[in-house]
Amino acid sequence: MLVNTVKEFETTGLSMLHKLFGLPVLPLGPLLCKPLSSSLDDASRCVDWLDSHRPGTVLYVSFGSQNSINASQMTELAAGLEESGKPFIWVIRPPFGFVDFVGGGELKPEWLPEGFGERMKEKKQGLEEMMSAYKVERERVKKVVDMVMGGTEKGVEMKKKAMEISEMIRASMEVNNGVMGSSIQSLEEFFTAFLS
Repeated sequence: MLVNTVKEFETTGLSMLHKLFGLPVLPLGPLLCKPLSSSLDDASRCVDWLDSHRPGTVLYVSFGSQNSINASQMTELAAGLEESGKPFIWVIRPPFGFVDFVGGGELKPEWLPEGFGERMKEKKQGLEEMMSAYKVERERVKKVVDMVMGGTEKGVEMKKKAMEISEMIRASMEVNNGVMGSSIQSLEEFFTAFLS
């Protein structure tokens, strides 16, 4: 069984899956979607926008490729981000209850507060990107954003943890001095089992 995760995160969960299904469980993540043809333009636009802000001052908001929130929570999240006054990039997926799409789609105005996109562009505060294929309250969003982006002790610790996790994920997909990362090892095990 192949699982879209990294071994270092999921030791207990992987053993539970093994016991439940009686199959070898191989963590093979992160698995990413093939980029869209427009993704280079999007990436360039994001880099240009990021370059207009000081390092470490932009918040990245994403629920991943397999999660979302409902429409009212999305509205509250947008309002909280706006009220925080902090610059952000928000990777938006359709809220629960809307048909998901693969390969892109349109941002629907009813998902966000009225005029949100225009205000964010005017203030150069926000950049929303549609993602190709949980009580959320605005006051709580603003409070958390202020904590993380305001240089508090807890915010600094959260940023440090995010960097550690990022490094762990990157290392799982690399081969250094002949030593394979955990996801590369899982891929090796899968092909060895498949070909035998």
